[in-house]
Amino acid sequence: MMSDKREYLSDSVGMSWEGNQFYNSEYYETPPCPQCGAAGDIVAPETVRSIIKKKYLQHLPNDRFYICKTDDCGIGYYTHREQIGIPWQTFKRQPWFKLGVEDKIICNCHSISEQQIIDRVIETKLVHVQDLMNDLGGRLKYNCEVMNPTGRCCNMDFYRTIMKALEVKEVLRSEGVERVDSINLKPSDPDSDPRTCC
Repeated sequence: MMSDKREYLSDSVGMSWEGNQFYNSEYYETPPCPQCGAAGDIVAPETVRSIIKKKYLQHLPNDRFYICKTDDCGIGYYTHREQIGIPWQTFKRQPWFKLGVEDKIICNCHSISEQQIIDRVIETKLVHVQDLMNDLGGRLKYNCEVMNPTGRCCNMDFYRTIMKALEVKEVLRSEGVERVDSINLKPSDPDSDPRTCC
């Protein structure tokens, strides 16, 4: 019944359904980053306010925000109407996907870095996101919306890092490095793993 209402409204008034809300797709078309021209991902204002350093908060406009994930672009967030670019260097928690970030933190809720994940996968038999989070993060609490610069759960980024680590592990194994164990598991896809964080 609900899908019929969605289809009717979508067809009759030019609205689209996303998550639990209707939105006007013309009004919400994603603008490109003002520096690199790539389309970004929408980010909640609460996320932006929690990520930007305090001294820059007073300059934030009242607008919709997007995050630019282009690795070599200096813009972190940008706005919808005025196309104001906010450099990623103004972030309290730096985005791991930008070039020049020294410590690539994949899970901001637990301060787990890319290097920690890679080292742990190489040194142990752990290959599942939740197992590694438990091992590296201790007592787990999740607050992705205000801790992660994207405002989203890090599971997919964590998963990609595990895949990268498994490639490194395979290279080390093929070169005869002794400390690499002989595990031959693949990590579970975070979309199908019921143990994911959020």
